[in-house]
Amino acid sequence: PDTPVPPGFERAELENFRYADWAVGELVREARGKPFFDDTVFVFVGDHGVHLRGRELVPVDENRVPVLFFAPRVLPPARIARVTSQVDVIPTLMGILGGSYTTTGFGQDALARTQGEGFAPMVYDRKRIALLRGPRLGIFLENGEELAFRRREGGEDFLPESLTPDRKDEHRDGIALLQMAETLLLSG
Repeated sequence: PDTPVPPGFERAELENFRYADWAVGELVREARGKPFFDDTVFVFVGDHGVHLRGRELVPVDENRVPVLFFAPRVLPPARIARVTSQVDVIPTLMGILGGSYTTTGFGQDALARTQGEGFAPMVYDRKRIALLRGPRLGIFLENGEELAFRRREGGEDFLPESLTPDRKDEHRDGIALLQMAETLLLSG
């Protein structure tokens, strides 16, 4: 009740976040006393980011979804700063567990990747498909128009960027993967 409501939020939204924080803490407190605790990797993934009701073609900040891998006996505390995606959750979990596995997914082990920008695919309102790769955002609109933006240094705004031929190929490859994945998901 005494926590100030951040700009752009409503009190009920803030209370939802507070409840989620409490529930995760309660789960961990309860599990600490159980025999399985030291041999368990807990994975907490948000359903979606905060809806800020912006006017962007693809609201990148709404696609910012938290994920937490918690295994105190195995993982030291760390924060991944590069772009990752929900498609990286399973490969990262498999990397933590060890052993070999085969996958047809697009994700990568976020903890094993030490270089590169990473990428995050996004589908917005089934009309816009985007690929965020490092500071670059490529967007394909429903009408086939292709746009590109670059993040402003130190900020979250995107500035228009010309698509050079090599960047067009990069964005087209990423978008083709997204379209194929969406087709597979929709076909069941």
